[in-house]
Amino acid sequence: MSARKLILLAAVFFFTLSFACPSARPQIVIRPRAEEEIILATPDVQPKTPDKAAQVAEPLKTFNQVLWDDLKFSGYFTMAGKSFYPPPPIVRPEDINYDAWNGLPFKVSFLTAGTMDLVGGILTAELRVFDMRQRTMAFGQVIRGDADQIRAVAHRWADEIVIMMEPIPGSSLTTARAISSRFGRRTIRSWHS
Repeated sequence: MSARKLILLAAVFFFTLSFACPSARPQIVIRPRAEEEIILATPDVQPKTPDKAAQVAEPLKTFNQVLWDDLKFSGYFTMAGKSFYPPPPIVRPEDINYDAWNGLPFKVSFLTAGTMDLVGGILTAELRVFDMRQRTMAFGQVIRGDADQIRAVAHRWADEIVIMMEPIPGSSLTTARAISSRFGRRTIRSWHS
C-alpha cells in the first residue's frame, strides 16, 4: 500500500470518527422555547388602601395604560384581553384566584399585579409578576417617584418584566424596534443608542 493511500485512509477514518462521536460542546438551551407563546395578563394596578383611591386615581390610570402599551409594543408577549379577567381586583398576592384564572379559554403564563400608594407627594408602586403555572411569585419590585414621574415608573416596570423574562433591554431602553412575523415565526430586532 502506498503512503498516499495510507494517508487518505487515515484521513477518512478520522473524519468519520469525528462525526460518529458525540460532541463535547455543551448544548445551548433557549428559554422560553421559540415556539412557546407567553401569555401575559396585566390586571390594573390598584390603590394600596381604599381611602387613597381618589388621590391615586389619575396616576393609576396613566400607569396602567403605559404599562399595557409598553408590554404589548415589546412584541415578546401575547397580551391576554382584559375582558376575560376574573372580576375581583388583586391587591394582595393571596387575592389571586388561580382556579378562576385557569378557567379562562387560554392559559395565562404570567400575571402582573400591584398596588400604588401616595405618601408625602411620593408615589410608591409595589409590583409583582406571578408564574401562573407554578402558582408562585416570580419576581417583584418597589418603585418610587414623584407623581409627575408616573410614566417613567411604568416604563421602568415594563422594562423589568421584559428583562427578567427575555434577557434583552425593554422597549423604552431601545432606540428603534422592528417586529416581523415572516415565515410563521415572530422576530424582534432592537437597536440601542
